[in-house]
Amino acid sequence: MRKHTFYKSTFTLLAIISSFSTSFAQSVGKSGFSGSWTINYDKSDFGQIPHYVISKQITVSGHADQISLKLDMETPSGVDTTMNEVLPLNGSGVHTDDPDKRSRTITARLSIAKDTLTIVTSASAPGTPAMEQYKINEVWTILNSGSMLVIKKTVTTTADGDQYTVNAVYDKVAKGTAN
Repeated sequence: MRKHTFYKSTFTLLAIISSFSTSFAQSVGKSGFSGSWTINYDKSDFGQIPHYVISKQITVSGHADQISLKLDMETPSGVDTTMNEVLPLNGSGVHTDDPDKRSRTITARLSIAKDTLTIVTSASAPGTPAMEQYKINEVWTILNSGSMLVIKKTVTTTADGDQYTVNAVYDKVAKGTAN
């Protein structure tokens, strides 16, 4: 009898875990982040920070275990560029180089509630991949029934600990009108 109870309990536990994992994977693929988003400069708060610290347009596609980002932005040197990133949602780091020759390590986690995405980036000084220059913590939140994306981006410089925060507000682009 004990053996039967043990196997029954184990099977029930595995079924619950499997159900939760499947449910979580499906919810990520259908997250409110999917689609194209355009910066709304009037609603955003950059403080004294230049606008190039935030993407002009973001296109997001979600999958069960990763999120794909297309970031249209301006570099600090004034050049328009597009960066494509595919980030696993399990917190493991992805290593990339940006247009200004910075080495970057990026991690991403989506909340189970599907309304918050956290992206953490560690970036080197240009041309010096071993020397970390700053860390970025981004918290993405969907608001207004999915029509608004707010990204709170906090940047901390490694050398002196200086910190600034930008609150970028994006409007969802209607399907068929994205650039």
